[in-house]
Amino acid sequence: MPVLTGTCVCCGEFRGVDADDGHCARCATGRCGCDGEDFDREEPGDIEPDEGNGETTVSNGLNKVMLIGNLGKDPEVRYTNSGSAVCNMRLAVGERRKSGDTWEEHTEWIDLVCFGKTAENVGQYLGKGSQLHAEGRMQTRKWEDRDGNTRYSTEVVCQNVIFLSTKNSGAGAGNGRRDSSPAADEMPF
Repeated sequence: MPVLTGTCVCCGEFRGVDADDGHCARCATGRCGCDGEDFDREEPGDIEPDEGNGETTVSNGLNKVMLIGNLGKDPEVRYTNSGSAVCNMRLAVGERRKSGDTWEEHTEWIDLVCFGKTAENVGQYLGKGSQLHAEGRMQTRKWEDRDGNTRYSTEVVCQNVIFLSTKNSGAGAGNGRRDSSPAADEMPF
């Protein structure tokens, strides 16, 4: 069982988690006392009763997203009326694309949201420029703006966030050094 440092999908604690299912050792054995409840975690093939006629349906799809990138700004943590933490972030994921004979840099900006202890840890330890690995599922929300127009937002609901660098270490934390050249200060994230 490969173990990674991250936030347990069950209890939300930041510790070593199983790379396959995202649970810490306490939750895998049922000793955490959290009733085994994951944060909105759904597995493909879950069988659920149909609300309309009581029949059983089986989902044949897979909704899984894995991203590595840098935060474009500091994470925004807020709390619901019930006291649960919610964290919103913008992740910059860069790639190189070939255009004719040249390579061009392209950045995709992705909205992420996480909940509970994961949200608190992200808000405490990550900041603009921090690099992270996020796993979760895509979700589209429907909402109304101030003018009453219907809007849609697509975001990744994170079930596991692994910190590849922190607020103080910046984007180049993999080797323990930070690039202090003027070009590094001008980076968009």
